[in-house]
Amino acid sequence: MATDALSIPFLTALDSRAALKGSRDALGAQQLWTKLGRTVIGNLTTVSNSARDFTITLLGHHFAEVVASDMPSSSRLETFIKWEQLTGFARAYVNGDTAFRGSERVRKTLAVGTRATISAERAHQILSSQKMYGLWGLYTVPSRSSGLLESGSAQLTDAAAKELERAALPRLMNASHSGYEKILRVLKAPRSVISLDGEHAAAIEAIASIVKVTLRAGERSFYRDHLVLGGPLDQTKGLQPQLAELIEVSLNLPKFRWSGPMVGDLAQQARKRGAAWSDLTRQLKQIQSCSAVLNASASLYNHMLGCDETEVATLATRYQSHFGGGIRTFDPDEFADILPALCSGDDPLVQRWSTIARMLSEGKYLEAIQSMVLQNTAAMSGRGGQPWITIERKQLRVQMRDEGSELPSETALRNAWNFPFFLDSLRTVTAAVSKVDRG
Repeated sequence: MATDALSIPFLTALDSRAALKGSRDALGAQQLWTKLGRTVIGNLTTVSNSARDFTITLLGHHFAEVVASDMPSSSRLETFIKWEQLTGFARAYVNGDTAFRGSERVRKTLAVGTRATISAERAHQILSSQKMYGLWGLYTVPSRSSGLLESGSAQLTDAAAKELERAALPRLMNASHSGYEKILRVLKAPRSVISLDGEHAAAIEAIASIVKVTLRAGERSFYRDHLVLGGPLDQTKGLQPQLAELIEVSLNLPKFRWSGPMVGDLAQQARKRGAAWSDLTRQLKQIQSCSAVLNASASLYNHMLGCDETEVATLATRYQSHFGGGIRTFDPDEFADILPALCSGDDPLVQRWSTIARMLSEGKYLEAIQSMVLQNTAAMSGRGGQPWITIERKQLRVQMRDEGSELPSETALRNAWNFPFFLDSLRTVTAAVSKVDRG
């Protein structure tokens, strides 16, 4: 990958690693939940869930463009990395905000003084790799999908440029002691040592005023249009704006938490709004159905990780005793109907997942265990890895050692929420847009 390049497949893999930690995606569920989630949310990822981080991303690309115009040989990526560092120190030092990526290294620097080195060198980055795990890697593609960056480039769209000119750049340019010019000097230099309470104090305070967590009143409409409603490129054909409307109502629920039943409730609310909402109703019901199957299979597979050298028949009997004649939290026929649209062509994934769902539903736990082992083997092979569990001489052989997990009750299984479908990101951004700072 070229220094300044970023590909969608790269972002997808990074998004998956960040969202599904540990063993939750041992069965290769990402293909199912991402495709289904994309039918209702087209622009956000599980890790691009901060409205304010979109502001910082746009300013990063703005400064990268300005520096490149003055210094054509400069790296846009390196300029962006240095800008992200500046915002990190402004957020922590002035705003007391430490809920951002890279905050741990920023805090360690501030613990010993008010001077910081700004540089794209690995030793001075605020993350192990700002390119991969910082805003460049996590927010550039979602910014394009939201109509904030031009397709296939890192150039601001007219709408994004006008918003920065209206809301952000004047604060930097009006900072005393030429804050904007001081920022540019830092960004153009290979390495700079800034003084947070001295020479660079005004510039840092100006940056801090822009990157407060709470959006200002004048920003609300812009971020609502581009982030919450999906922007001018809305890939959901109007479903995301409808879903956002339902989610906005849910912000008033004090004990809201995502679960299959909660998605089902949203589907019922959509159904009550009439025929124009029928597509959203159908997609939400499909998410509820798919989530239930993924939760059940993941729970059993995670339990299997703690069952090395256990007889498969013994484990099947244990599941029979715990769940009875079948897991009733989903309809295998509904799930089977969904699968073809989530897989390409005659992908054998359809048959494997259909079998897992049906065997769990019918209480055929021996066959379900065998099917999950087969699916894990296929998923790991596709990633160039080895299976986590094999069956040898009728026993489980666990290669990826884990303590395993307790078997959940059916109620817990019904209310589980292990696969995000991008829904929490939309709710988080919607909540941020509803909270307005009048300053």
